[in-house]
Amino acid sequence: MRFQFKNTIFISLLFISCAGKIYVTGDQISFEKRPIFYVNSKETSKKVLYGTRFSKGFEGETYGQKEIEAYGETALYIKEHLEKLGYMVSLGDIASIPDSADILVTYEDYWQWDFTKYLKYLRIEFLNTTNKKRVILGEYVAHQGEFHDYPMSKREVPNVIDSIFTRIKKTDMNE
Repeated sequence: MRFQFKNTIFISLLFISCAGKIYVTGDQISFEKRPIFYVNSKETSKKVLYGTRFSKGFEGETYGQKEIEAYGETALYIKEHLEKLGYMVSLGDIASIPDSADILVTYEDYWQWDFTKYLKYLRIEFLNTTNKKRVILGEYVAHQGEFHDYPMSKREVPNVIDSIFTRIKKTDMNE
């Protein structure tokens, strides 16, 4: 029984330590009215070499990075989660932002291969549609060790968006 208990603790600690981290950059914000979102649906994701390390605030290129066909349906999961939170959301190309949109949502997703593709890094930005300035940024950084839990955008997109919305005053949007 003692052996089984030790194994249970070890396995539990292993999976707890495999989770990624979420960061939100930006001051607490509020909207005068409930915003309408427009999600930029991209045709590409980025694939990086095994062992590539990411950190909070990553911008730019990594060694061995290459464009791949969009993977993980990230844009769709962003749209679905914003709709689940009660927002009007449309999806499309960045060149055709509708006049009714208040916030442009852009993202970068980086994937690695370890028996299957898994999400290594995700960056979701909310931009003002009129001046394209960043309103707020959320990032997901996968665990940086040998062990990970094969994160996918379906699970991590809602976590990042929920973390972003903790910085938004909800009382201002209940109109």
